[in-house]
Amino acid sequence: MATGQITNTTPAPASNSSPAAAQPNLSNALPPTTVSGTAAAAAPTATAPPAAHPVGGEGKVIVFLWHQFKAPGVKIPPMFRWTMNQDVFESEIKYIHDNGYKVIPMSDLVKFLKHEITLPSNCVCLTIDDGYKSAIVYAAPVLKKYGYPWTFFIYPDFITTGEGPGAASWNDLLELQKEGVDIESHSMTHPNLKLHKQKVKGVWHNFTPDEYAAWLNNETSGSKAELEQKMGKTITCFAYPYGEYNTQVENAAIAAGYEAIFTVADNPVHSTTSLHSIGRYTMTTDVLKNFAAYLRQGALGLDAADPAPGTTTSNPRPVITATLGYAGTLDPKSIETQVRDFGDVRHDFDPQTNTLRLYLPRDLIAPVVLVNIRVKDASTGQYMVANWHFNYEPGPNAVHPPIAPATKSPSAAPKTQAATPTTTASVTTPAPAATDPEPTEKNAVGSPIDTRPAPASTPAPATAPAAPVSSTPNRD
Repeated sequence: MATGQITNTTPAPASNSSPAAAQPNLSNALPPTTVSGTAAAAAPTATAPPAAHPVGGEGKVIVFLWHQFKAPGVKIPPMFRWTMNQDVFESEIKYIHDNGYKVIPMSDLVKFLKHEITLPSNCVCLTIDDGYKSAIVYAAPVLKKYGYPWTFFIYPDFITTGEGPGAASWNDLLELQKEGVDIESHSMTHPNLKLHKQKVKGVWHNFTPDEYAAWLNNETSGSKAELEQKMGKTITCFAYPYGEYNTQVENAAIAAGYEAIFTVADNPVHSTTSLHSIGRYTMTTDVLKNFAAYLRQGALGLDAADPAPGTTTSNPRPVITATLGYAGTLDPKSIETQVRDFGDVRHDFDPQTNTLRLYLPRDLIAPVVLVNIRVKDASTGQYMVANWHFNYEPGPNAVHPPIAPATKSPSAAPKTQAATPTTTASVTTPAPAATDPEPTEKNAVGSPIDTRPAPASTPAPATAPAAPVSSTPNRD
């Protein structure tokens, strides 16, 4: 495994005059260390977990996801938001360590969801996707330094037989595996698995249903078989490319024999989370400020949803329902409901059944619909989150009128609350008026974030610099 020696001594610029050029000041958070791909420093001394993360009660796991990495100080432009500087990455790992979180291997996460073991409520699982060489050069030494297990989701079509700066080689992966890194599947070629039109070896194909089924089988079963042959181990986990899936894709992954299947939904994992829909928090340069808040988010079960996760509807304006699985008492006044491309949407809530109904102000257009729910525990005040996605495919007679740019006049009339269906003991929030600007989407792939100050043990990682890396595409 060819790796270079990286020295984490690059100081952050002192000036904060330009947010775009700001670098994280790690002088108090990260000691000057020399990190080598072949020899790691001794693991830092563990500190006791703070009271904010009790180890009693039902277990919870936050699964993080990264992609590509660059050396400290290299500027990363916004278009490469999936790429992270090594020093920023280490500040996140150090924050996990210093605040007493327990990093578990993927195998323990699977056992937890199979109810074979119990876990405390402060667990973290670390994953990196795709198979970039930069993960080996920059991320692996940091994780080895802290003694943390991690999983590398690989798509075989990207892996090389020789050495190069972009993709890892099979020899690289075998060396990582010898050091305890878990290698798992990310499909064969990293396509959007839902689409019947695919580019295969440079040629576009419109698959018939039978052709699509055969192609999908190769992306799921074929990837598993090739990785098992190359790595000499059983492949048990699968991560959807781009987080995109529907019922047919999910069934193909299950039929391929994967025990655990991962999405990119920002969901904490708890004991009732489905093994076939495990959410991960994607770390990018535009969400670094949310890192500590992600760790604090509580798990809110989703007992039922309509449209159900991963399913497809042709109804352009469904009433979205969710029955929340939570043993505690939820605070109805704290409920926030968002749908991607709509922002905040009107809802009502039945506290007797913990059922929410969400009402869209206009027809669906986007093919992927992300639903986010955020609510406080009435006793502890802790925010709980749940989210999922479903797909929309309009019927043959569907017509979508163009949507004019949203405007708001200073003299606009007061908003009026739209009528809502009557429910027993319901709490209703008003829908935005038609002339309101769209509310800001709080998180492109998941739930709104709790922005309370982070625990004081280690400062939360600062926002990463803007700025240019290689032209290698970033992918989920």
